[in-house]
Amino acid sequence: MWEEQVCALGTAGIRVVAPDQRGYSPGVRPEKASEYGVEQISDDALTMAKALAWRNLHLASND
Repeated sequence: MWEEQVCALGTAGIRVVAPDQRGYSPGVRPEKASEYGVEQISDDALTMAKALAWRNLHLASND
């Protein structure tokens, strides 16, 4: 879904990632609906940013 945007941003010199988010792929699907809350999903984004040593980021989503 993000292929064109990722390519354009990468060409512009911007570092871009498009991870398999919680619930979107078979390997990252929690069993309980309660594990899909805003808190968990936002924590996933912050954990990823921390792991990538990002101090600043812009977050885009389609949901």
